[in-house]
Amino acid sequence: MSEIVLKDMSEYPSVVRRVFVTGERRAPRGLMTYDMGFTTIVLLNATSGMPLGVGRALNPAIGAVEAIQLIAGISSPELVLKVAPQFERYSEPDDMLPGARMFWGAYGERVKLQALAQIKKLTSDPLTRQAIITLWDPWLDNIDGKHDYPCTIALHFFIRDGLLDMNTIMRSNDVWLGLPYDVFQFTQLQATMARALGTEPGVYRHTTLSLHLYERDIDAAEDLFQAYADNMGQVRKNYRETFQPQGFGRLGDSFNQIMLRARMILHNEELVGEATPSERWYRDQLYPTS
Repeated sequence: MSEIVLKDMSEYPSVVRRVFVTGERRAPRGLMTYDMGFTTIVLLNATSGMPLGVGRALNPAIGAVEAIQLIAGISSPELVLKVAPQFERYSEPDDMLPGARMFWGAYGERVKLQALAQIKKLTSDPLTRQAIITLWDPWLDNIDGKHDYPCTIALHFFIRDGLLDMNTIMRSNDVWLGLPYDVFQFTQLQATMARALGTEPGVYRHTTLSLHLYERDIDAAEDLFQAYADNMGQVRKNYRETFQPQGFGRLGDSFNQIMLRARMILHNEELVGEATPSERWYRDQLYPTS
């Protein structure tokens, strides 16, 4: 097992480099990867979870659409495909809506009211060990032939020293395409749940059974790390100066109220009361011309 401790996600290029340097060459499905295997990333500052401004050409709208579905507890495949048409290859025909598409492993559908249940547990017993959201479903995910099986197994929340810590457990994680967006969406849920509990997010731990880099991404990964190594001070400055949202909701909102606000933004509806800067960021990402 490997453990990587990060002060914040400005250090993301060093994670990519470490996977390439120390990973074992493996080729599942015939696709060559460098695989570190069982790895935990410990993120000490969970309030800026997307590595923006560090030289990685990310699309913040992808992070926004993934996080908002997770927090709202719903799936919106049409919005996902609007933001990221390349995701269509992971979709399935929707048997309930002829001509429509759906994502078999959509996180929002699987979370639904689980997050609300964990808020109730943590409110009634702040020391509970039972605040767990399960995403892998053995009844659904052992069916052959689907295009979108969840990479995430479970999410765990606990309060330590008055702060909300979070553990994510994943069966597999692509350090280049998946990790930046996964850490973002889960730390956004962490920040949102912390707000509903009247506290702040603490440490975020991201554990994957396979942290890997595909061979096809090696050249881009090397360019990223070299630029980071050559100009680390400027990279960290860019990261600090780039706005990052802090989840949904306002101080004092219940999680039910927060879920409703996320759903209204997802559907591009007007909120009750003034939007927070973070909520405006989400709307700008998802509906840039509205």
